[in-house]
Amino acid sequence: MKKIIVLCALFAAAHYTDAALATLDSLNTGANNYYRPTTVGNHNWSDAGMTFHLDVVDDGWGGTTWGGLTYSDMNNTTGAGYTNQ
Repeated sequence: MKKIIVLCALFAAAHYTDAALATLDSLNTGANNYYRPTTVGNHNWSDAGMTFHLDVVDDGWGGTTWGGLTYSDMNNTTGAGYTNQ
């Protein structure tokens, strides 16, 4: 049984050797900054041939909220809570 599992794992690894790697290096936002659009709508972004979903929606209370994936150049090792990206 163990041989079958190892064989399946090796087959799966060989199958995905052409997988892309999103480094986000081309998406530099500047030191200690991040990508956060403020206009309502779809703000999908791409890197290494992959597309990532980011949506900004009206929260109904005069503001906006977002869901999906974004990227950041923040480097905060001392802050606590959600402000420490």
